[in-house]
Amino acid sequence: MNSTTYNPENDTATVQSGALWGSVYSTLDKLGVMVVGGRSASVGTGGLVLGGGNSFYAARKGLVCDNVAQLEVVLGNGEIVHANNQDRSDLFQVLKGGGNNFGIVTAMDLKTFEGGPLWGGNVVYSQSAAPEILSEFVQFADKLVEDPYASLVTYTRPVERPDPFKKLLSIEGKISDSTQITNMTSLSREWEAPNTYSTLTTKNDLRVLTKAHELWLIVVQRLKTEAKGPWEGHQLYQPMPPTFGKDSVAHGGNALGLDRFDETLILYEPYLSWTYAEQDDLFNGQAKWLRDELAAFAKSIGADNEFIYLDYADADQNPLGSYGEENVRKMKAAAKEYDPQGVFQKLQPARRTMSLARSYFLGTAHTLVGVGALFAPLTTARIFGVAAVPATNFVTRLFGCRDLVLGGGVLATVTAPTEQRRIVLLAANIINAIDVFSGLVCYAEGNLTRKALILGSGGATLAFTLGMFEAGAL
Repeated sequence: MNSTTYNPENDTATVQSGALWGSVYSTLDKLGVMVVGGRSASVGTGGLVLGGGNSFYAARKGLVCDNVAQLEVVLGNGEIVHANNQDRSDLFQVLKGGGNNFGIVTAMDLKTFEGGPLWGGNVVYSQSAAPEILSEFVQFADKLVEDPYASLVTYTRPVERPDPFKKLLSIEGKISDSTQITNMTSLSREWEAPNTYSTLTTKNDLRVLTKAHELWLIVVQRLKTEAKGPWEGHQLYQPMPPTFGKDSVAHGGNALGLDRFDETLILYEPYLSWTYAEQDDLFNGQAKWLRDELAAFAKSIGADNEFIYLDYADADQNPLGSYGEENVRKMKAAAKEYDPQGVFQKLQPARRTMSLARSYFLGTAHTLVGVGALFAPLTTARIFGVAAVPATNFVTRLFGCRDLVLGGGVLATVTAPTEQRRIVLLAANIINAIDVFSGLVCYAEGNLTRKALILGSGGATLAFTLGMFEAGAL
């Protein structure tokens, strides 16, 4: 399912969700038309559209998701439906930025426009040029609304070294420059998708960019010492002008909530690629450290922003919650309407998308009325005290019952004869449990799946769950 079909009768291109952007561009470039799509040939179309999608054309046309005319979706009950601004508009809106939490998108009708050559490429400078480049970048980002044909480092017209880039290209210390008049097929091959996923958004502030560069140099020195085999690293600073939010509203809206912000933002992503799987923890850990340090600095100077971009987010981040209360409400309502059984909340692997969605689609509306007690046939137990376990930290699944709210519990370290485990005993307030006598609850956090036993009776409003899982020291 990776075909691209141009529809001249309505100026759209039907792209199946298995296609990569490189194949989309190679098809459309030959026809003289183009779509707003990803910047890397190796990135998949479906995930980029459902996450929002930045593009070389974004300042001029809006985000990728805002240039979708229609989505073909398989719902949790197997029904195939079409969502657009007229039919199922509520589903259509939340799919644009809400990820795959409502159905499986199998095809997308993307709006087309006249294609043609453009200018772009990569420019590499020596380390000594960094302060001047960062200063010029801040000015470039603020002026992006004045010339929406500009992107980094691209101009979506066939103009050599256009005005928005003249100062940048005149900075001394240039090592290489691949910019040229080209097409999207070729330009997209110069960009590779990252191996690490971690991101944050800040205000367009030179102090933040300078700090990011300082932190980056620390990471590079660490990796030079600890990494084995070939590796590569980059930092991405991507301008997000306020037109992104305005364009969204003009196209019928999306789930991202960028229309809340009236200033230029910077989407930041450190990404690293490496050779050996045994070094995954090293590289992922460094990316997270860099992100967290920069986030703390931005907050300390009032340059932070709550938005988290889904397509770059790590599993420990919560992009859906960063979209604003109104959009979270819309996502909840759409999930209830189009996936009442919670298929896309409980059957997906508890990995990136699942952990991102866990906080927002299953019960947080009721308050715990009791705290559980610790019991188990164990050798010893050392109680650390009562621990708060908010419902928003879990995806819950209860057979035959809906609206489970997890509350407080007792957190303990338990030493069994053969292994050490952490035990969490939770008290739960169960609503609508008239027909439930007992059942199994599966909940996930991060990449761990944990199980617990529900004990109750017909009409019960309170039950206890015992969750048991292997772990290291607390």
